[in-house]
Amino acid sequence: SFVIIACDGIWDVMNNEQVALFVSEKAKNTSIKHIASQLLDHCLNLGTTDNMSIYIIKI
Repeated sequence: SFVIIACDGIWDVMNNEQVALFVSEKAKNTSIKHIASQLLDHCLNLGTTDNMSIYIIKI
């Protein structure tokens, strides 16, 4: 399970379910640190123009 806290640059291009699925799928074989970086890159590729920050907390 994860708690995800992110700013609007992420939510502008992905919804809650998309972010949760992205993190869950990547968590099977990727460290949390790398998942955060990959998610930010993914949002840039989707065209976000706002600032982005994310915390992924594994519980």
